This record gives sequence, C-alpha cells and structure tokens, in this order.
Amino acid sequence: MRTVWRICVPIAITEVFSRDLTRPWLGNAGLTLTGVVFVAGSVLFALAQHDAKGSWPRRRSSPERGSPSRR
Repeated sequence: MRTVWRICVPIAITEVFSRDLTRPWLGNAGLTLTGVVFVAGSVLFALAQHDAKGSWPRRRSSPERGSPSRR
C-alpha cells in the first residue's frame, strides 16, 4: 500500500492538474540527464558492493534439483 501512496498518488495528482496531457514530462535533455544519473548511480552502487580484497561478492549457489537438501 505504501507503494501506491509514495509513487502512484503523486503521479496521478500531477496528471490531474496538468494543462497539456499530450506533452511529455521530460524533453530530450531531461531524459538524457536522467539516464546519465541512473547509470552513474548504478556504477557507484556496484563499486560500493565491491569488497576490500578486490573481488566481487559471490552469489550463493542454489542446490541442484534432485540432490538431497541439507538440514
């Protein structure tokens, strides 16, 4: 329910009070800037996950099908 209130409601309010419904919210410059910020944030987040030894965190391997599970 919090997702609706935090994401969907502000979008709905903006759409209700918009004068021109055919005009996009962002132009070319805004879309480009948003993309650059998203990629930069993704790279910074990936680098923050990199541990001090210089290796990337390993994914836990899931048990193979048909093998007995350990308890």
